[in-house]
Amino acid sequence: MRAVVAVPVVAGALLVAFFLTFNSLFSDGPRDPLHPERLVVETLILGLHGGLAAIGARWGGDRWWTWALRAAGPSVVIALLYGSRETGILGLAVLAAALAATGAVAGAWLGRRRATALAPSA
Repeated sequence: MRAVVAVPVVAGALLVAFFLTFNSLFSDGPRDPLHPERLVVETLILGLHGGLAAIGARWGGDRWWTWALRAAGPSVVIALLYGSRETGILGLAVLAAALAATGAVAGAWLGRRRATALAPSA
């Protein structure tokens, strides 16, 4: 793992976990997952985790799935811990964790696929 890539990816994952995932669960807002405001937040969770994992998988080395874990891990932990204490939002917490994990896995897989597609052939 290259620290030059790992530090910003993990720092970004921690920032996204707190300021996006946790804030979306903690703040007052619509509880309907299909509400337009909630859809914007869900899209951001999916996209930012995917982007962080893709950056790590593309330029960081290691196996692609380790970057998915690094990118989604903080959000999944925060969402499930907070959801377990506030049972009224447990469904939204599980949804946020699933979106973070799905986005990170897809992003890391695509990032690694892009890295191998651009690699010079010997």
